Amino acid sequence: MSYKLTDGEYTPDGEGGLVKCEYIDEIVQNITLALKTRRHEFYPDGKYGSRLKDTDTEPYGEYAAAYIRQALDGFDGVFVERAERDGDNLTITFLINSTEREVTLPIEENIQ
Repeated sequence: MSYKLTDGEYTPDGEGGLVKCEYIDEIVQNITLALKTRRHEFYPDGKYGSRLKDTDTEPYGEYAAAYIRQALDGFDGVFVERAERDGDNLTITFLINSTEREVTLPIEENIQ
């Protein structure tokens, strides 16, 4: 188990410690970090991150899904079902060991 992040900061438990994540939540947290990191900008591993910031072509969701799949290639047990643009948000639906989860990223702040 790792510690829960909220807005990039560890989440305090109110008792002087930190909140721990369950297995699936830890994977969701790691997926979110990988998608928010621009590919080739993480020095120790140039293949880490996504090219979502390069997505500006229609159909937007299909191109975004391709870049997401590329970013999550090293994540075992993770399958990207779809990516849908809803105004200023990108909602990504994926399966983690057959458990469906969604991540919503604001396009303006994190992607473009």
